Amino acid sequence: MPFLINMELISHPDRSLQAHLSACDTVSKKQLAMKFIVANAFFDADLLEQMRHLLVYFHDFGKGTDYFQLKIIEATESKTDNAQFKTEMQAYLDFFNRGKRAVAKAEWTINDRLSNHAKLGSYFVLSCFEHENPILPFILLKIIRRHHGNLTNFIVDSRENPQIKLEKREIEVLGQQVEKMNFELYQNILNPQKLSVNAHYWEKIKKKFSRETVTDDAFDFLKK
Repeated sequence: MPFLINMELISHPDRSLQAHLSACDTVSKKQLAMKFIVANAFFDADLLEQMRHLLVYFHDFGKGTDYFQLKIIEATESKTDNAQFKTEMQAYLDFFNRGKRAVAKAEWTINDRLSNHAKLGSYFVLSCFEHENPILPFILLKIIRRHHGNLTNFIVDSRENPQIKLEKREIEVLGQQVEKMNFELYQNILNPQKLSVNAHYWEKIKKKFSRETVTDDAFDFLKK
């Protein structure tokens, strides 16, 4: 739908997702530039910059679902000191409320976990990253998955819950999120970054991360 090019997803009650990610990009790029990276003792600067860039633009990927948008739109509408922002976003608010709100509300009421946003991006980031070191993709995955909490043990947490492998209940929730993910609007954010994502990658995620052996290559690499 070409008219969507002029609409933006919302991240906070006073800012768009594009604005939020752009600010994160600026701050994190400055922070990385301040680090002293010892040559040949760690990953090279170009690789770290690539990973930083992907962390920025996929950590809030899940905010693109109708479920999160419903949650944040309700917060935006109830806020009283953001009149200018609401005016700027009025076309999108009308579009969402008219065509998406009722269905999203009904499904979210049944399962409020559908508005959680961290986990979806932790897997879709891998559509833009491959490396011969099998640990690196999992580092991206883990950081995004836990970016609203504490980092847990790498493969399983203290309660033995998988942190990389996807269990059936997670696949069901993520599958619903994918169905209600606004890929076109999110791609508008990614286009200037020369990144791309689409719904088809979900089939690859399910196939790879539902396997019991998904972390075996990483373990083998660590043993070398």
